[in-house]
Amino acid sequence: PVAVFGGAMMVVSMVVMAVAAMVAAPAWTLAIAMALFGLANGFIWSPFAVAAMMSVDLGLAGAASGAYNATRQVAVVIGSATAAAVLAIASPAIAIAVLGVAALVCLAAAIAMPRPAVPSA
Repeated sequence: PVAVFGGAMMVVSMVVMAVAAMVAAPAWTLAIAMALFGLANGFIWSPFAVAAMMSVDLGLAGAASGAYNATRQVAVVIGSATAAAVLAIASPAIAIAVLGVAALVCLAAAIAMPRPAVPSA
């Protein structure tokens, strides 16, 4: 549920940024949307790390953690490069809308993420 909440916040922030760019809204509107986007990231990355490590044997935890973090870093670099390329070739509103689609994919991943088993008493 935490990652789903974060994913929803991310989608909302992207919609607000796209609309603000389309209507040339004041800068404070974008600042609020970007702050919401940053907050949303905090709700997303931690649950994703937990989900990645949940089913790993204890003896492989170090290697799995390193693989997860390396993959995450590569994905961030690819995502940043893609965002820069989209911003370079499209209008700001269209570029932010494309990034909003990426936020929807993140939300879908959060919804599909396995839930940890609750230990019985």
